[in-house]
Amino acid sequence: ISAPTPPHTMSQPANDKKTPASSAFATINRLRLPWGGFLAALLAILLTFSSPWRDVELKSFDWLTIATAPEKIELPITIIAIDEASFNALKQQWPWPRSLHGKIVDNLRQAGVAVVGFDVVFAERSNNPKEDQAFAKAIGDFGQVVLAADLAYAETDGTRQWLRVEPNEIFQQAGAVPGFASVSIDPDGVQRQVPVAKDAFWREILKKFDQQYPGVVAQLDATEDLRIRYHGGPQTFKYIPFYQMLEPDKYLGPEWREYLRDNIVLVGRNLKATTEVNAAQSDLFHTDPGHGQRMENIGFTTFPAHGLMRLGSHFKSIPQQVLISRLDLSFQ
Repeated sequence: ISAPTPPHTMSQPANDKKTPASSAFATINRLRLPWGGFLAALLAILLTFSSPWRDVELKSFDWLTIATAPEKIELPITIIAIDEASFNALKQQWPWPRSLHGKIVDNLRQAGVAVVGFDVVFAERSNNPKEDQAFAKAIGDFGQVVLAADLAYAETDGTRQWLRVEPNEIFQQAGAVPGFASVSIDPDGVQRQVPVAKDAFWREILKKFDQQYPGVVAQLDATEDLRIRYHGGPQTFKYIPFYQMLEPDKYLGPEWREYLRDNIVLVGRNLKATTEVNAAQSDLFHTDPGHGQRMENIGFTTFPAHGLMRLGSHFKSIPQQVLISRLDLSFQ
């Protein structure tokens, strides 16, 4: 019976072959690096990739956003909302006749607005062709219109997939430009990420704006690491219910044209229930972490513009860093 092998000691290594780990530790010892600092740095790096740390980062961003939100900003941006008040006034189910949207465009054209963006997907033809023709004519007469494109869920016997849905060709032929209005949502259900699609809805609107007012738009790019800084809760910006814009002389007073001149006007839904059950996210998500409302938000909450517009002679009241709709980018 052979004697048991003696235990290994530091002076009698079991294997002279070095592992990557032992080499790393030897390097630390040789350079006399402090173990505490090394371990703290390693822990910090690991935490940045952990879910709890990510949650802390997002909530800290929310807190900074809420703490610095001005709540009221005077900018040349107006929201025309398809809201409960408009449903009650019009007494019609969705979708509304396309001629009503055409009338909105006509009134805005008369007021001299810069560009109109509809965060509504007009993909299908109406049952009444005259309705589509009325809307298309208004788009053609104005020429500065962006219509939303989005993702819709399609299911057949063999496939289930999300497909991009474009505005109907009759409206594009009239001059409307499609803008991709889909957004990315963080795990807690809040929209903080800036849409970065090449033809993002906000980007197409700013392109139209830049064509008319060169030098006001500073840049048209955005990166995935940018986050949206909300400037306030509902009606932080000028807000007009849809039904009032149909009869502006009656509801808005004699100065309504001056009130809207040179504005970026954004038309979309602001409801507590979705009207598009098959749309991506159905536009139901938190866009205002400070107020905790979950509504069918007007998709132009996807209009970040931190640094995207400069102070110009046309808009003397615009600060150097402005936002489109309720959003601004900061805290990169």
